[in-house]
Amino acid sequence: MFHKLSIPSRFLFHVELPCQYRKGLEDLHELPANFELPDFENLEQSGNPASAFTQKNNSKRFSVRTAWNEDGIAFQFFVSGKSKELWCNPNRPDESDRIELWLDTRNVHNVHRGTRYCHRFVCLPQGEGPEGEKPYVVMFPINRSKQMPNEVPNDSIKMKSRVLRNCYSFFVYFSSGALTGFDPNEFRDLGIAWALIDREIPMKTLTAGAPFPFMEDPSLWYSLHLEDPAPSEQNHS
Repeated sequence: MFHKLSIPSRFLFHVELPCQYRKGLEDLHELPANFELPDFENLEQSGNPASAFTQKNNSKRFSVRTAWNEDGIAFQFFVSGKSKELWCNPNRPDESDRIELWLDTRNVHNVHRGTRYCHRFVCLPQGEGPEGEKPYVVMFPINRSKQMPNEVPNDSIKMKSRVLRNCYSFFVYFSSGALTGFDPNEFRDLGIAWALIDREIPMKTLTAGAPFPFMEDPSLWYSLHLEDPAPSEQNHS
């Protein structure tokens, strides 16, 4: 008996994503639309890598923008299409509605276990504060990691969120102190993966998702290239 083997299209490619330069990220200003990254879920429908860059999906529920500068890196997540309230508990972050982000400041793809440069951040759009309305970010260990990154200093991560009835946005800025080994002068490529995990919305991932062990295997992550500043940014500095 023969069984049809289904391999996700995203598993067949290693992708390098562009991360544009932008000053003032620590001020948490919204990133422009041209900082949005391609949506590789299109690959599962078309099988054509170019579709991630050319097809427009006006109904997509999850989008990501990112930018960097010498002092750190920022991500802005947009989630829509919800009809139920978020469930977020800082005491149980890995059970909450959340966004998980994995970053490797050395972008190593020939190992299958996390190194001290591999980070896992769990991001809750709300749940913190007296009324539970403030966002929350915590670094969690990566399963089977060889080593842990340095502890995250206080105030090295800044964040804000806006939660509405059927959607939310989440902006998080990681200063260099929050990321062990972050050194754009020497290393312009990061390993990256993310997942939207929500009780209502099916899981959204950057790379091939389960059953592939993307949550613990850096070889399955994509690359994020920190691009040179545009002339306007250089002149502004």
